[in-house]
Amino acid sequence: MQTDAPRPASRREVRGLQASVLFLGAGFPIVTGFSVGNVGQAISLFLLLPAMRRLSQKDVLTLVVVVLGICVSPLLLTARGTGSPNWLQIAFFCLAALHVALAIRLAPHVDARSALRTPINLAAIFLAGTATFQYVTEPIPYYDFYYQDKSHAAVTAYGLAFLVMWANNGVSRFALAGAVYAASLLTASRLVALGAPLFLLAALLEYRRTRRLAMDPGRIYLHHLVLWSLPVVLVYVARSAISKTLGARLQSFQDDSLAAHIELIRLAFELKLADVGILFFGVGPGGFASGLRDQGISLFFLGSRDPGAIQALRGDFAPIHSANASVLVEFPLWVALAFMVLWLGVLRRLWRQREWNILLMCLGLLLVTTFYSSHNEFFYWAFLSVACLAAYHVPVEPKDRKSKDRPPVGTGSDQPRPRQQASLRSR
Repeated sequence: MQTDAPRPASRREVRGLQASVLFLGAGFPIVTGFSVGNVGQAISLFLLLPAMRRLSQKDVLTLVVVVLGICVSPLLLTARGTGSPNWLQIAFFCLAALHVALAIRLAPHVDARSALRTPINLAAIFLAGTATFQYVTEPIPYYDFYYQDKSHAAVTAYGLAFLVMWANNGVSRFALAGAVYAASLLTASRLVALGAPLFLLAALLEYRRTRRLAMDPGRIYLHHLVLWSLPVVLVYVARSAISKTLGARLQSFQDDSLAAHIELIRLAFELKLADVGILFFGVGPGGFASGLRDQGISLFFLGSRDPGAIQALRGDFAPIHSANASVLVEFPLWVALAFMVLWLGVLRRLWRQREWNILLMCLGLLLVTTFYSSHNEFFYWAFLSVACLAAYHVPVEPKDRKSKDRPPVGTGSDQPRPRQQASLRSR
């Protein structure tokens, strides 16, 4: 018998995937630590619950091990009396792990590019509109699009610009992607400048692809217009006030701010290796400050560079300002390894499938989040879920499929071409 074709995703499952990206442009806080985007994340996961039937026994076992690791991560410091569990963050990461697992299993059953096109465009238009409104109505040095933090807005706009180019085919997508990326510049965040070369490379690759597919003269000239308008836009942005603000902040890469961020990452590695228990079990989400106090690690150099960071570390919560270092320190060793294996697997599959746009988006996100903690935000896992949908889209043939299950010669790809058939008849 032949193996049944993969069952297409249901309408509810597709709606769940769409909800995960539809709210990307809405980071407005409802209460502290909870935004409109988190509401979209909850709606998405609720709609995706029927997809749990697609999880294999191995998937369930892996998910249980990861979830248990997340739950036990704060217990070491809690037992020592130097920390306490942040159950809200723990629940967030458990649900994020489930969301990614469901996205991977749904990937072979849905055309993510077409399914997510409309919600991606709506999110991009909403974010660009919000940025424009704030830019016109509030003359301030930099903008946050009403997110809880301007860096949240910067990273969201940065990743969303890639998705716009990936989901659409027409030349007009460059205008929307450019508007979203220009919005990210309004935040005057250094993170956007770090990932700028990867975005420009993705834009050039997409331009080359659609220019090659353009058939009529109108589309060809339109592509030329887009190419020649790029220097004009760059000159305008370079002469703008927001660009001067960004330039001043880029110069601060040599100042105490960058040194403080690097020192926080160094302290994270020192904390991870300071104790066998912390090495294996971590300090729990948000437990970085408690772990430093527990181990009595010196903060002298950090205090000399950034006194404000010392005040934050004396509180209940202080970020490491690095998503990758945070995952390594906060969670058990096996959870951190699973996180690394997931990212490496996604990057490898994207490379093999020549999904250059999403691959460059992932590399850009990994780069900018090395100096910023965004792993505890809804947009980080939304971008990772889209990357999983693109990476795992091609169904994998069963390994135990025998030759007798293969279609006979003369069907499918083995069917003789018309010229071959005519030659056979002439014989």
